[in-house]
Amino acid sequence: MEIDYLFFYCWRNVYIRGLIFNFIKTNKTDLINANYGIYNYYQMNDVNLMATNKSLNQLLVEKVEKKYHLNFNFSKSGIPFENIFKNFKNETYKEFYYNLFNNYPNYFLSSIDKTAEYSMACDCVVAFQVLVNNFNYTPINCKQLFIDSILKGSIETSKLINEKFNPKLNQIDYNEIWKLLLNKNVGLVIEETIPKYDPIGKINQSIEYLIIELNAPLPPSSPPIENNNNNNSFKCFIDFSIKNRNLEFILSTCYSISYLKSYLESFISPFPNLTNSFKILTIKELDEIKMKLSKQELESNLQDIETNNEIISKLVGMASKFTNINFYFNMVFYYQHYENNYIYFNVIENQNENLSLFNEILIAHANYKGIIENVDLMDIEPNQKGKSIIITGKESFKIFRSCKNNIENVFKIMVQDIIDNFVNRTKPITEIHSVLDIIKFLVTFGDTKLVLQLFAGINKNHVIVAGGYPNQAYSLITSSEMFDIIFFNFKNAFRINEIYDLVDSNNDRTNTYLILDHFKSKYPNEYNKVVRHYSPLPNHLINDFIFNNLDEHKQKLIESECWLNRVRQGSVVQLDRFKQILHLIPHDREYHCFESSEIFNYIFNQRMHDFENGRFQLTHRSSLYNYYVCGKLETTILNYIEKPMDFPNLNSCIDLLIKFIDLNSLKFIFDYFNLQNCSNYQSFFKNHLILISEQNNLQVLSFIFQNYPILLTQENLQFLFNHCYQKTASIELIDYIIKKIRFKPTLLNLNSIPIIKNYFNFSN
Repeated sequence: MEIDYLFFYCWRNVYIRGLIFNFIKTNKTDLINANYGIYNYYQMNDVNLMATNKSLNQLLVEKVEKKYHLNFNFSKSGIPFENIFKNFKNETYKEFYYNLFNNYPNYFLSSIDKTAEYSMACDCVVAFQVLVNNFNYTPINCKQLFIDSILKGSIETSKLINEKFNPKLNQIDYNEIWKLLLNKNVGLVIEETIPKYDPIGKINQSIEYLIIELNAPLPPSSPPIENNNNNNSFKCFIDFSIKNRNLEFILSTCYSISYLKSYLESFISPFPNLTNSFKILTIKELDEIKMKLSKQELESNLQDIETNNEIISKLVGMASKFTNINFYFNMVFYYQHYENNYIYFNVIENQNENLSLFNEILIAHANYKGIIENVDLMDIEPNQKGKSIIITGKESFKIFRSCKNNIENVFKIMVQDIIDNFVNRTKPITEIHSVLDIIKFLVTFGDTKLVLQLFAGINKNHVIVAGGYPNQAYSLITSSEMFDIIFFNFKNAFRINEIYDLVDSNNDRTNTYLILDHFKSKYPNEYNKVVRHYSPLPNHLINDFIFNNLDEHKQKLIESECWLNRVRQGSVVQLDRFKQILHLIPHDREYHCFESSEIFNYIFNQRMHDFENGRFQLTHRSSLYNYYVCGKLETTILNYIEKPMDFPNLNSCIDLLIKFIDLNSLKFIFDYFNLQNCSNYQSFFKNHLILISEQNNLQVLSFIFQNYPILLTQENLQFLFNHCYQKTASIELIDYIIKKIRFKPTLLNLNSIPIIKNYFNFSN
């Protein structure tokens, strides 16, 4: 479109774009959450936020180029500058890295070797290249850096180091690399999810680089096998859960196994009858398979690929054979998906000794028969009469996702067991799982066909639903069809508040409203009956259904004096809802703004008479940051507040002013409340110093020192220094404390994070 062309034509002009940014101001009335505010161009200095948010990447590039004051905000965990190095890897960012290193030398050049290590650990080859080409970087120990890059899977950086510095590796070096690489995952726990930056996924890259690119000799010996009775004694080089991985990862693992075939030849499976049929495919066979797989298949999760695929079953069997901690899980996944075999658990020895792991495997892989057989052994909800599986919510998706292609068979076992237990009394009542839990489980799963079959079976055999409150099933409904089924069977247990409360807890509010609309239109008599017994709760004030049907709820809301409620933290009463509430309030009753800056602004501009006559409870229900967000901080306090004034959110407001770097408003608050002379405020000021440190907020620290130096006691300065030194690595603040304030900190027993340690070593 022409308007798009004109916009980008102007936006690409550096001068025009600069003028636009110069006129950007913070629109405080648009704040949704004042504590996390909207920042203008100059206030935004959080490097991690700009680096991890793609829409803000270019903003960081521009600020670095102009040498703006930035907040790098480190922590003890993770790699320093990780968010930068992992989100700016493209070759086009060479100039960005040159500006970054050159304009912020205290952070990056005070120890250039460390910066190179950090970029290598993130495999950011463009940053490493800039250090080499533009800052004359030469590794102190080139060989060790090369070895580390291989072990970390930073293969692009490995190639650059090899090309630029040509480190020579000997047999001893290769032996050490293999030793560290193939034993680095010993002791892993069961893999539930894949971390964002997956260290296991990089092992395959390292193996391929060693074998193909470096032509490295193979490992010198077979994998270690402990001589004990533990079936998991084999220490595999790569351990993972098959069901969490995509096909591309499985194929890559198969390549690694094939490369190391001779290394794995002496491996003896703990369950040879299960794994002996798994063939180790050759590289040629894997190449042929790879040619047959589509990009979509390679990127798909194993759980989502059809099971009748012989090629994929070969890859899964080969990859899972050599796993360790996840071996049980992977065998179950393989046999259920590709052999339709549920007998696998019969071969597990010492079952009772590993009951916790055993039951976790049963649930994770939908072996419902195994759950039933062991329900009397399960240590679940000991205070509840009878055993209960409680597999609702997200657990229900976990239990059926692994067997979705065989769900009918699993369901038949489930229903038959319910009937057998209650009709034939095959177990004592205290050892029978809750039928209600199974109903809740299936309701959450959302399959109306299965729920109808379940009710048909239990009603036909007069099975009693016990073990909890039937109305709990309503809280899990996701469709009007499911509502009809549950309402038909549990009509007497229905409570309208149960559904209203979903609006507060359920992210999918639209769906909940549709169910409520369905209930009102299809069951008008029942609807009118339950609404007459409705009990308003504070967070019902955010419920659109109630206010769209206000006539039925009006009297109950008035009786409860809903205008005096305070909604749960994090919930927001919308302005249009507030206007409806105003019509319910008697003229002689007081009200407040529900901690909403939008509502406060409306009252200030449209209902000033309520300020003047005291009907609007400004002093007890409003907070300072509401005044500030609306741009009326000074006006409201000076004209409508009498001293002394107790503001419950005074400190939240000061934190907000620090975030916005609003020095004028800070001065007004400090002077108006005379905070610098309050006896206990010097000690309490430490809380704000933490925020100053976390934001690397040099402007605010300088402002405090110049105007309220009494707040910067020796104790507070040491506290701020410690926080910067140990937690945030705010070099600018440390420099200011030492050089401008001339404070001499105590370094005894302080453990700094790497960036600060590098800087101090450099500056000294």
